[in-house]
Amino acid sequence: MQILKTIYSSLVNNMNNMKSAYFLFSSFFIRLIIIYAFGASSYLFTKILGPSLTGFFCDDNSIKLPYHDSTIRIGVLVTIIYILLFLTIWIVELICHNVYYSKTSSQEPILKLGNVIIHPIVPRALEIFVISQLGCMITIFLFNLSKYAGGRLRPNFVATCQPDRWENCKPGDFIQDYECLGKNKHNADESRFSFYSGHTAESFYYVVFLILYIHAKIGRKFCFSILLPILYVLLISGAFYVGCSRIWDHKHHPSDVFFGGFMGIATAVILVYYYRGVFFDINDDFIVRQDSEGSITKAPITVEKTGEPVIVIGDKLLQVKK
Repeated sequence: MQILKTIYSSLVNNMNNMKSAYFLFSSFFIRLIIIYAFGASSYLFTKILGPSLTGFFCDDNSIKLPYHDSTIRIGVLVTIIYILLFLTIWIVELICHNVYYSKTSSQEPILKLGNVIIHPIVPRALEIFVISQLGCMITIFLFNLSKYAGGRLRPNFVATCQPDRWENCKPGDFIQDYECLGKNKHNADESRFSFYSGHTAESFYYVVFLILYIHAKIGRKFCFSILLPILYVLLISGAFYVGCSRIWDHKHHPSDVFFGGFMGIATAVILVYYYRGVFFDINDDFIVRQDSEGSITKAPITVEKTGEPVIVIGDKLLQVKK
């Protein structure tokens, strides 16, 4: 009879683990679908409704620059970003699991998908990835809305659009109604999407997101290391290079790039603050001490020294809590 109870209990646990694993992955994909649908909806402004028709002054030299191909194409940029994102999440969560969560890893539930055991870092990695994609789609939504609503002309507008009234345009005249005669209709439409730089916004968003993520998870534990500041500078330099390339490629005005960087940084900071419970889950350990007069004080402790926070009265361990 005891054997049957043991078998039944094991089957129930396996079924619960299977349900938890399926819930984990189904929740992951459902949230991603919603997030990507939100980001894709922003292209309704630019692809279906078309760009806003903005006029120009005939003597505006800022829109007379020649056309150049992008130094950093969007496909290359996205590939680099996701390689960095996947590697960073995997390495950071692996370090956290082996160093910071090692004392409590035995308390974590074991998830199985069939006969495959799900590694404990997978749920945390998936959560970070979902949050990163939410910020990415928010960034895309905002700059697509701005591009359509603003309709600011790019520096290469004249060369790309080739407005029909340009030949008879006199200095000081303002042209509002015109048609683009450029052979490449896509480039002609894109020439009215200058404000603000999507390349720069995405680059700075991901760079700041990764820096805050790394520093929240492991950076404060390695505060005396010189490697992390160097890594942070390299990441920021990469985003800065992307922004500068948009200027010298005549795709954006300097103010477009500056504002794009600001919006990317702001989105990352706000998002990390909103989900701070996920990012700072291993840095909130503390010792609660009570002196002879009954006063209670909190002192931060490091996980690698004690494994988990403890409550101490005087020099006597009273209670262990997580």
